[in-house]
Amino acid sequence: METFTALQERVTRARKWKWFWFALLWGVVILAGFVIGEKLQDPKDWVITMTVIVVGAIVYAIVFSGWHVGLIARAQRGQWVEDERRVLRLLEPLCSAADIPMPKVFIIPAEACNAYAAGVLRGHQYVGVTKGILDRLSDDELQAVLAHEVSHLRMQDPLFTAWWIAIVGLIEWVSITLFLVGVGVALTEGRRRSRQAQESAMIGFITAVLAIIVGVVAVILIQIGVRASMRRREFLADGQAVVLMGRAQPLINALSKIRYTPYITNRSTAAASLFALDPVIRRHWWERLFATHPDMDERISRLQTIAREIG
Repeated sequence: METFTALQERVTRARKWKWFWFALLWGVVILAGFVIGEKLQDPKDWVITMTVIVVGAIVYAIVFSGWHVGLIARAQRGQWVEDERRVLRLLEPLCSAADIPMPKVFIIPAEACNAYAAGVLRGHQYVGVTKGILDRLSDDELQAVLAHEVSHLRMQDPLFTAWWIAIVGLIEWVSITLFLVGVGVALTEGRRRSRQAQESAMIGFITAVLAIIVGVVAVILIQIGVRASMRRREFLADGQAVVLMGRAQPLINALSKIRYTPYITNRSTAAASLFALDPVIRRHWWERLFATHPDMDERISRLQTIAREIG
């Protein structure tokens, strides 16, 4: 079981390596665009197109998702004044300790117990909490959950999520484009009688089939890897929450208290990784393979180990 000291070291290491991996993945995107473009005799346009798609997806996920959350926050302003004041009072010392700007707060009108963090840009970060979690948790327990969300913002996990949404979208776009190119070649060349045209038609058909197969397989494998990384980041956020709180017991109590409360939804969502608890019910092993959060028992067990170490 991972100790508190080891967890702190892993948090520091993860933050240092994050930007390296982002730069590496950008390099892969540009290289892939050049290779595909060279095969299709248009490398410059492919590099530009793939880069624009990735940038566009990230901008949408960061800016417009934050904008949507902002609309929700502004629309409900004044409806739960006392609840918002309570959250802000507990949130302020956490943000000061984490050295991040105070996020805007909004209340999610749901009986489920959960909290949510969104936004990367300073001044456009949000923390949402459900009515259910406000009603069920003490101040200490609620602050521990908020510390978990502040840790997500500090580690810029919304950016991590946006990046992978963009990468998956790019792969889907490339596979669909190659599929359409392959079908177009197969249909066009298939009408001609020459042997060369028939060979070209067969190559087009094979390209179309492989594009779909490779696209589907690549998306599935990437999703499995990304979800595994998200589960690791949940452990990191738990550890950072303990660092911000100075003790582990409030978060243990909070997770233990709300582990059996109703979930928000049974449907998967791209934003699931930004909740404190997985809002999706995972009944089967293949569903847990795509889970954004680790098993609750494992989270509590790791926190109990930390609690014993720090006393």
